Amino acid sequence: MSQEQAQPAIRTANVSVVDYATLAQGGDCGALIEAAFGPDGLGILAVANVPDIEVRRARCLPLAFKVATLSDEVKQKYELGSAYYSFGWSHGKESLQGKPDFSKGSYYNNPRTNRPTEDEHLMTTFPTMYHPNIWPTDEVPDLEPAFMSLGQLIIDTGLLVAKQCDAYVEIGESSQILTGGILQATPHAVRGPQVTGVNRETLAVFMSVEHDEPMRVPDTMDPHAAGQTTHLPAGVPSLLSRWNNSMLFHEFTAQTHKAYYDLQHQH
Repeated sequence: MSQEQAQPAIRTANVSVVDYATLAQGGDCGALIEAAFGPDGLGILAVANVPDIEVRRARCLPLAFKVATLSDEVKQKYELGSAYYSFGWSHGKESLQGKPDFSKGSYYNNPRTNRPTEDEHLMTTFPTMYHPNIWPTDEVPDLEPAFMSLGQLIIDTGLLVAKQCDAYVEIGESSQILTGGILQATPHAVRGPQVTGVNRETLAVFMSVEHDEPMRVPDTMDPHAAGQTTHLPAGVPSLLSRWNNSMLFHEFTAQTHKAYYDLQHQH
């Protein structure tokens, strides 16, 4: 009989959950924030019992399937390649491990406002941030009000969390840079089931700084150490390959878009 090899221990962690009422009332959530975003946390803080979330979600997410099943000719009308597909429809444009990702379709818009600025220079110079929203009004007229309603509720909830975090809500690479690596960005991916005929709809809302915010670590910290990333999947560009300590946010964003969207043209 062969002796079974010992399996390495798997460390587990629980998702931290805070009740919406606690956030709204300004209750102390320090322990939950530390458990969620500290060195041993998953980088996830779930908010329970958000008012009206189920109604708005049920109104919005089924429309994603309607958009995804429109004809390719129609969906192409709502693509914006000049902004790295950061507004409107996007499918097979992003790269996953150097290959076009056809496993998901996305419809991007600003959930706070349809037109974030009247400054034509900003819209032209930074289209990934300031382009007006694009809607398939003729084909799916209900998408705009449903998307905006759900998105604004998520933002308002995120702002309550941000007050607790003192600056940050979604722990991404910007937070890693601005904290000098104290908060760590969490690599993540969605894996689909190995069956056909199953789809998944989500509305992800990303909250970021202004386009001219310096992406600089605190003066007492080492930029190279702060930008270290570990356990990245093959083909995912490291933070240090896209960022340096003299960049503004829009420059960092542009380098990140190029890394993920241009890779597919190199194969």
